[in-house]
Amino acid sequence: ISVIRSFAEQTELPLIFKPNAGLPVLTEDGTTVSDYDAARFVREVLPALDGRVKYVGGCCGTDPSYILVLKQALA
Repeated sequence: ISVIRSFAEQTELPLIFKPNAGLPVLTEDGTTVSDYDAARFVREVLPALDGRVKYVGGCCGTDPSYILVLKQALA
């Protein structure tokens, strides 16, 4: 969040914020999963959306369900 605020102080251009869902965790079967669920992702993303961020999405560890929960929180 401090990085996005720093960018907001330096420009009037619309900002894009595409956070990930935390560091991946390697499971016993060798797959990776996120230790952030959609609710935690949204709780940590919302403070960055103070009006300067015009576009928001999700990167590594997110899926459409994360974006849906974020959309519902913003509605």
